[in-house]
Amino acid sequence: MDSIPAPLRHLTRALARRSVRPPFGHVLEPARQTIADEVLARLRPLALRLAEGVEAGDAEARQRLAQLATHALEDLRVALLATAGARHALLARIDAQWRTRRSDRLSDPEVAPVRRARLGARLDRFHDIAGTHQAYLALLAPHLRRDASVLELAGGNGAFSRALARHSRELGLGLDVVCSDADPRALATGRELADAAGLPLRFERLDPLDLRDAASRFDVVTTARTLHRLQTGQVTLMVEEAARAARRAVVVLDGYRSALSAGAMTLAGLALFRSMDFVHDGVVSYRRFFTPVELELLGRMAPRAEAARVAWTRPGHLALTLNLVPPPPSYGPRAGPSGEGSDARSSGS
Repeated sequence: MDSIPAPLRHLTRALARRSVRPPFGHVLEPARQTIADEVLARLRPLALRLAEGVEAGDAEARQRLAQLATHALEDLRVALLATAGARHALLARIDAQWRTRRSDRLSDPEVAPVRRARLGARLDRFHDIAGTHQAYLALLAPHLRRDASVLELAGGNGAFSRALARHSRELGLGLDVVCSDADPRALATGRELADAAGLPLRFERLDPLDLRDAASRFDVVTTARTLHRLQTGQVTLMVEEAARAARRAVVVLDGYRSALSAGAMTLAGLALFRSMDFVHDGVVSYRRFFTPVELELLGRMAPRAEAARVAWTRPGHLALTLNLVPPPPSYGPRAGPSGEGSDARSSGS
């Protein structure tokens, strides 16, 4: 385990609490929203026609839905470049050049397992230091009730699921927390870590893009820092499947595309871990992330997710939320006016 001096830990958390919304999003989001509304009006009806086939697991319907979602995002991005006024054209071009589809080393099968495990542990530790898990717990709080069942999709070795199970134990909530992933090795590691911590956490091997066998099994379905690793159309499929498995709500956390945040991750990687792998994956991730309007567009292309909404939240993340029924009374502090839980449309104001 890396030995991190206390001053560096405190500085990292202080910077995370002062995270600033990226200027690209602040300036360009209103124009994106106008275009996204038009794109949804044109393409969502086509997605709804595929709902029955997607529900039945028809491969062709699922592929067509993924293609529609991909086209929706492409249409948004092309139209933004074409219609941006002189004042915003430069920012739009810079943002287009900043985006990438390069893969990170954490999910690269060509990278040695030991090296990926070390990188994953450092990433989990960084999010713990930066307060990401605490912010995520606050986002989930309004959707949880005592004895609720919670499924984490693509949870890897269960870093967030462990944080949620620990939180449940400390507050006596009795949550039934299930961490799922498609990788049996990650699940095996997660079981060992949960057992070592004495946490009542269950693990299941599930495909996050096909949850027919988990329909309506869980009160809340969630996933963290996963969507940017998927192909564009798979984001919509994952939101659709999460809504299939959830009875009450879907809550998804991912990053906000930002050069500023990528720079901060670079400094953190060098200062905290002296790891170029951490620096590489931090920069690649922040180039792959979406903006609030982009992520909301992909979410709402899912037939079940018309009501999905995306908001900016600390530290430099986006939260996609879909309420399937009105949320119950919160057991803990709700996300407040400091940025957490604010409507995505306000992020460009």
